[in-house]
Amino acid sequence: MSTKKIEEILDNLGEQIEMSNDINDLLSTSIPITDFSINDIDIENELNKLNNEIINLPNAHSDTIKITKSSINDIDKQLKELQRLTTG
Repeated sequence: MSTKKIEEILDNLGEQIEMSNDINDLLSTSIPITDFSINDIDIENELNKLNNEIINLPNAHSDTIKITKSSINDIDKQLKELQRLTTG
């Protein structure tokens, strides 16, 4: 193994050890409960607000869609025209 390759491996190991130490430091730091600005009541209020928004959404297509023979003929004509335009 060349000296250059050994130096690269040692550099990578050093970086990994440094990253591991940073992660361990972060994990060992306690987070006081007083740092949280949201409490259970706030979360519950937000959930209720979202539920109300969902309940009040309008319905799409609440009526039945009626297809007549003439509308089918119109669609067929439009499809033939589209096919003519796309195929030349």
